[in-house]
Amino acid sequence: MDMEHSAFNLDTIKEKLNSWFSQAVGGGSLEGKFKIISLGIKRDSYIKALLSLGAVAAVALGLIGFAFYQNVSLNSHLSDLNNTENYNLQSFKSDSLVASDAPELRTLDQMVDYYDASLGIKNKVKAELDFKRSVYSDFLRNLLLPSLNIWKNPYTEQVDLSLLGKKYLDNNPYQDVTLLQQWGGIIRDSGQNIGVNEVVNMQIGEIVEEKETGFFHIPISIDFKSDSKRAFLLLVDKLSQTSNVNNIGLFNDFTFHLFEVIRDKKPTELATLAQQYKISQISGDDQRIFNNKVISQHLYEFIKDKNQTSSPLLDAQVIDQVIRHSASCSSNESQESCYFRFRDKYRSLPSLAYTIGQRNGTNKVLLLKDFYKNIPPLIAIESFVFDKAEDTGMTLAEQGAYAGRVSFKIYGRGISDSDAEQLGQLLTTQCYGSGAKAQLTLESALQKVNDQLSRLSTTENSSEGKVSRIANLIELKEDFEEDIKEYPNLSPYAQIIKKFEVLRSLKNLSLCQQ
Repeated sequence: MDMEHSAFNLDTIKEKLNSWFSQAVGGGSLEGKFKIISLGIKRDSYIKALLSLGAVAAVALGLIGFAFYQNVSLNSHLSDLNNTENYNLQSFKSDSLVASDAPELRTLDQMVDYYDASLGIKNKVKAELDFKRSVYSDFLRNLLLPSLNIWKNPYTEQVDLSLLGKKYLDNNPYQDVTLLQQWGGIIRDSGQNIGVNEVVNMQIGEIVEEKETGFFHIPISIDFKSDSKRAFLLLVDKLSQTSNVNNIGLFNDFTFHLFEVIRDKKPTELATLAQQYKISQISGDDQRIFNNKVISQHLYEFIKDKNQTSSPLLDAQVIDQVIRHSASCSSNESQESCYFRFRDKYRSLPSLAYTIGQRNGTNKVLLLKDFYKNIPPLIAIESFVFDKAEDTGMTLAEQGAYAGRVSFKIYGRGISDSDAEQLGQLLTTQCYGSGAKAQLTLESALQKVNDQLSRLSTTENSSEGKVSRIANLIELKEDFEEDIKEYPNLSPYAQIIKKFEVLRSLKNLSLCQQ
């Protein structure tokens, strides 16, 4: 009974399913419809395919679930990843630059913010340093450390190849005669209106170029006599202007205030000069640095030009304001008090303190120009000995006179490789023409002389002119052959001088194309 009931129930269920499915899909049995769904594929194969697909789906769902679990797990520990205590940052925290702030940096976000803030401070400090250095790099460097490249204007960068012969001697500040005149004048003028400082003897050494540093120096020794203690002390002050670090600092300080006042008081004049000098401001450049470039070029040319007596950037009001700024005078402080403090601050620079620092009606623009014009380049005193003249055995020594000897080196910037290459190329163009493949060297110059001698030897002309020309060529040939041996041992500056001499010699004998 139970079995029949079970069969009845199964048959009944089967009939009901067939009936329902038949109505749902438009008639037919369940097995028939299965054949339609399987598209004619065998039932066993179809089931296997479904099972495989189901297995793949199950695996995929498992992987997705695992990834989701991992993501949730990682996100739950995200705060731990951000904590710096989970990393070994000992070397970072022990750095002296961040040691004081390191305990406060508990997360990576804080470290990033700390870096951004530090970078901002660094860039701000660098910009300020670049601005303050621009006064030195654009102006003071050309006064205190002049370049051996006397042919190149430090601002326009134009090269004057006409500095040959007498013009070269007249314009070269490193010639012995020029140095004798310059330092003789410095010694004599140091006691002006006070006493007499006299040069007894002066020795000037050769220019020594320091290839590794890019600088040069010239050793100088001076024997002197001062007719009074006051004159002697003024001589000491003069020599210490650019050899004493504190004095150089004062010199820089005054110049910084001078540039500051000019930028503030002369914007229109600066704009006009910028157009005149064809100086263009690059987008994003600091306006102060740009103005410093204009001021530097103008003041340099004003100081070097003996005929200029006035400047659009300088007047009595500007200089008065510079004095007030540099002496840190208040707006309501009297002129007498302010000028006294200025003289006191710069007393170790007497040619500044006791010239423009006086309240009289003298032409302070020219006084300031003379101050800068007479500033010697940087020097390093090697020895300085002195005594009362009578104790040294000096005959006819005045009562209270002093005698001594000072040895020092004056410094400047040497010829750079780029300068030497530029000058060499320009000299080549002067002789061989633009686009010439050969370079102007002693070897190429010697070849020109030999070629000319060969051509002359093939002609039958025996005129006096030909004989004289051959003699001149032979003499020049011998000079070039000797110079070729010595050339490698010459300094870069001496090599440039030699190339100028080669150009002049070739031109004198019409051996240049131009």
